[in-house]
Amino acid sequence: MTRHRELKVWGWLCALALTVPVAGCAGSSSSTALAPRTQTIDFESPAVLANGAIRPSVSCGSGSLWLPLKWGKAPAGTSELAVFIGRYEYEQTNDGRKLQVPFGDLISGISPALRGNAANAIPEGVFWSRFGKISCPPARRNQHIILELFALDRRQEGRELDRPVATRLTAEALRADGEAQSSRAPGELTREAVGIGHFLAVYAP
Repeated sequence: MTRHRELKVWGWLCALALTVPVAGCAGSSSSTALAPRTQTIDFESPAVLANGAIRPSVSCGSGSLWLPLKWGKAPAGTSELAVFIGRYEYEQTNDGRKLQVPFGDLISGISPALRGNAANAIPEGVFWSRFGKISCPPARRNQHIILELFALDRRQEGRELDRPVATRLTAEALRADGEAQSSRAPGELTREAVGIGHFLAVYAP
């Protein structure tokens, strides 16, 4: 077989690998092609304006779920929903700005049948894991808040949240903001996520 014909056949095999993986063909990866994609879930609060500001008429009530929440239908295979809420800020250091998360809360065990939650309401049968002071922001401006919804493919009692995990989730969401969430690499909590939604808000009374 001539060198020209060898290259032609090799090129044909590589093109075929787009649909049928061929061992040894450079650039093909069946694991990448078959990797599941995390769906994006619409997630918002009626109390948050288009610019991200929380409506002045809304004040912090009791507990973490003091904002009314709405979300889209959970993806197929969802066993439970979880909501992460965190207060975040930046500290100026010699190396630049450093992300700080002084408060975080994970509310898990939410029924996949629910499509939202009223302000200051506690869904039935949920579990809580939190750190830091109460989520009600102090009476000063520019308190930045992240809320994230996870559709999880298995139910687990007593999911734990600590500061390192909350900081990583917040950093991931801030990097992903404005990008396709389906391309976001899962963190420690999101290994079991089949769907993710998030939004950012600022409390500025």
